[in-house]
Amino acid sequence: MLTEEEMKDAVDYYADWVKDKFHLRNNEGSTEVHTPFMDRHNDGIVMYIKKNEDGTLHLTDDGDTLDGLWMCGKEPVTDEEKAAIEVICNSCEIKLENGELSMTINPDQFPWGVTEMASAVLQIGSMR
Repeated sequence: MLTEEEMKDAVDYYADWVKDKFHLRNNEGSTEVHTPFMDRHNDGIVMYIKKNEDGTLHLTDDGDTLDGLWMCGKEPVTDEEKAAIEVICNSCEIKLENGELSMTINPDQFPWGVTEMASAVLQIGSMR
């Protein structure tokens, strides 16, 4: 069992690792967020953020998640697959519109939003 100090050190190490591996890049009116989290192809999960006029943030995968399934020859054509994607999106508070996963968050919800989006990307991307 870890001591309280060892647990704190482990959490601090993880937080430092995540911070070091996150990369942001401005790209044609949005900001690319390169996360340290890997999808099933061992590619880093990338998200895009735009700031709305009301100050909220629009976070999206730009359609990459479902495009990745299509490229593998896996379209969610069955009712069960469509339902599974809907459940995943709902559980992560993600909208699915025109093949794009997205959510609108307040700036102080950024850590939560990135975590939920990454979770949805991983869950949907691993459907076979």
